[in-house]
Amino acid sequence: MRPHPLDQPVLGPKCSPATDGEVGQGAIVNMNAKVFRRKILLFALAMPFIAMVNNVLKYGIWELKLRFRTRLTHYLYDHYLKGFTYYKMSNLDNRIANADQLLTTDVDKFCETVTDLYSNISKPMLDMSIYVYRLTTRLGWATPSLVFLYLLFAGFLLTYLRRPTGRMTVVEQKLEGEFRYINSRLITNSEEVAFYQGNHREKLTLLASFEKLVRSLSGGMFWVQTNHLRKFLEFRVGMGVMDNIIAKYLATVVGYYAVSVPFFNRNHPLLSGLAQEERFRQYYTSGRMLVKLAEAIGRLVLSGREMTRLAGFTTRVTELIKVLNDLNQGHYERTMITNGTVSSIITDKSGLLVSTYWIYSHQVSRVRLY
Repeated sequence: MRPHPLDQPVLGPKCSPATDGEVGQGAIVNMNAKVFRRKILLFALAMPFIAMVNNVLKYGIWELKLRFRTRLTHYLYDHYLKGFTYYKMSNLDNRIANADQLLTTDVDKFCETVTDLYSNISKPMLDMSIYVYRLTTRLGWATPSLVFLYLLFAGFLLTYLRRPTGRMTVVEQKLEGEFRYINSRLITNSEEVAFYQGNHREKLTLLASFEKLVRSLSGGMFWVQTNHLRKFLEFRVGMGVMDNIIAKYLATVVGYYAVSVPFFNRNHPLLSGLAQEERFRQYYTSGRMLVKLAEAIGRLVLSGREMTRLAGFTTRVTELIKVLNDLNQGHYERTMITNGTVSSIITDKSGLLVSTYWIYSHQVSRVRLY
């Protein structure tokens, strides 16, 4: 299971100075045991409140997801169970063969990804606003500007590299839905399967569906058998490497370079004329803030990974809503192929046959029924 964003230390609220090793740091350096004990005691007293804040934030994210899923589920079921829409989707329209997968798993993942994206964006943006303000007052606008330029570059580059993620997510969820549908069909018709002793045939059907999931068909004009899940896994591993390099390590390098620029400037209005000890203190404080700023920017750039994944789930949910609206308006689409011949049937909204014609074709064609 994917860890929740608020379970990750880099995204959790840094209400405690112990997260940065700063409890009594000055007291230890100055060998002041009394101040050190006092700060340790204050930190121990603050522990329950820190833990409460962290879990209240998690509760807010979970509650947001639950409410979002509740409203979306009510909306979808209002359309799905309107009249005979559920019957039309299964028998008159074949654009969606696994409505149960869309209404349950895909909706849940869609809502979870939306709420995770919210937490992955809001916390880094808050950190960025705080650190940019503090760095600007200490070092001027040049240092944060350099970091933000890198943010734009990294964001555009990673967005370009992540483009296949949305399409791969759509294919994966569609194949998962088909595999789930065949399993549920066996459960529903288990009595008939047992009566006709069709367990071996059903086993072949289930394994064929699973192989279709693992080895999906893809390609343009020529259909090529590829290993979808493994290809997706290899793609995610490669993107994970690029994410770490661009959004974490290079961001840290850029941050150190940006903070060094004003210190190498002998005519800097805020740093020139300071003693070496004071310059070291300024560098230490500014360096820590700039590293935190680089980490916040890295997390914001990495949130694009969830955004591309969200695009796949959005496509699935949008397709379901579109089909439900078409069915409620009396528009159906059905594909029929018989030995290279596509049979096209046109009906009116009441289902009466208007005309029938045959088109010889080697490709699958959509038939819209009005």
